[in-house]
Amino acid sequence: MFADIGFVRRENPDSTTDLICLRCFMTVANAKHAPDLLILGLLHCCDPRQVRFPLDYEDRMSLPEKVMKFLGEREESNKNASS
Repeated sequence: MFADIGFVRRENPDSTTDLICLRCFMTVANAKHAPDLLILGLLHCCDPRQVRFPLDYEDRMSLPEKVMKFLGEREESNKNASS
């Protein structure tokens, strides 16, 4: 899943989940439902002053490119699962 590649999830006592970027260590999102975390993760763009690891191609992708990449990966995953 796209959101798990560059992020770590932290469960909170109030049954929400934080999504933390592994490059800039920013808490990107806090939500109760996984799909919300996925969307907010797609919207995240690291502040170059805070990045601790080199940026790769995905970091420079526009939001529409990120969404299309995610949808393509999900479709491929669904095809593989049904085979």
